[in-house]
Amino acid sequence: MSARAVAAVLPWVAAALLLGGCGSASGGGAPPGGPASSGAAATGCPPATAPRVVARVRAGAGVGPLAIDGTTLWTARPAAGTLLDIRLGDSRPQAGRSLHVGGAPVSLAAQSGSLYVADRDRGRVLRIDVATRRVVRRAAVETAVKVVVAGAQVVAISLDNGEVTTLRRLTFVAPAPVSIPAVAPIDAAYEAGQLWILGAADHGLTPFDVGHDGFIRPGVRLPTRVVGAVAAGQGAVWVALPTAHGVARVDATTRAVGVLRAAPGFRPTAVAVDGCAVWAGDAGGRVQRLDPASGHPIGLPVRIGASLAALVADRGGVWASDPRDGTVVRVASAG
Repeated sequence: MSARAVAAVLPWVAAALLLGGCGSASGGGAPPGGPASSGAAATGCPPATAPRVVARVRAGAGVGPLAIDGTTLWTARPAAGTLLDIRLGDSRPQAGRSLHVGGAPVSLAAQSGSLYVADRDRGRVLRIDVATRRVVRRAAVETAVKVVVAGAQVVAISLDNGEVTTLRRLTFVAPAPVSIPAVAPIDAAYEAGQLWILGAADHGLTPFDVGHDGFIRPGVRLPTRVVGAVAAGQGAVWVALPTAHGVARVDATTRAVGVLRAAPGFRPTAVAVDGCAVWAGDAGGRVQRLDPASGHPIGLPVRIGASLAALVADRGGVWASDPRDGTVVRVASAG
C-alpha cells in the first residue's frame, strides 16, 4: 500500500485502522512491570465504576480530531476544513463559532492559548492564537497527518515523505526534516522526552528523541499486524489493537509490552489515558474503560452513537467524536 493510498483511507488520524506488514507477534497478558496507577486508594482516583454518557454537543457531520486546553475542547471537521471550540467547565458545555481554515485539518494539539493544526491536503501546520482566533504562524509539512506538543516544540508527522519535523512553538522555525525509520507513520504521542511514532505498515513504535532531534533508541514491535491510534501517559505509551481486542501498554523506559484486554467483541481503534484509567473506543461508536492495574475492562462498553473517530482524556473521563451523528460526547464513570 503506497503512502498516498494510506492517506486516501485516513480521513482523520485518530480513527486509523490500517493493515500492517509482516512480522512475528510478541507480548500479551497483563501489563508488565505494573503501571503508574495502582488503585484508587493510592492515587486519589474515584472508585472504578462502569462509564456512562454525561454530555453531548452538536459539532457537525464528519467531526473527527479532538484536543483539550484547560476548559476548552477543540474539534475539527476535516472534509469541511473547519474548527470548533467547545467551552467546558461546571455548566453545560457550549459550542462556540465555527472557524474555517480550509484544507483538511486531520490532527489538533492545544496548549497555552495556541491551537496547532495539521492540514493534510494543503501540506502545512498552522498555529492559531486562540484569543484572536487568527492564524499567526504557518509551516510547510507535506501531507501533515499528526501534530503533537512536545515540551517547547511542536512536532509534525508527514505521511507521504515519512518525515518528522520539529518546530519551535512560538516562531515555527524548523531544522531540516528527519526521515522516520517506520513504514506509513500515522500517529504519535509524546512521553518521557520521546515522540513515539506509530507505523501503520510495520505495526511498530519508533521513539524520536525530541531534545536531540533524532532517532537514538530502537523501536518496539507490537503484538498484532493491525494497529489503531496511540496515546501516552502514566509512564507508558498505549496503542489500540483492533484484532487483539485490547490496548497495548509499552513501558516508556524498559520498552516492555503487555496488553489490556477489552470486553469480548470490542475492537479498539482509538485510545486515551488519564491518571486513573485507560479509555478505548471502537469504530462502531462504543467506549470501554480499562483498569491499567489489573489489565481488565471495567463494566460493559457504553454506546456514544453510530460511530467513533477519536478520544481525548478530560479529568476522569473522555470526550469522543461521532462523525456519523455529528456530535462530540463526554463519557465518565457512573456514580
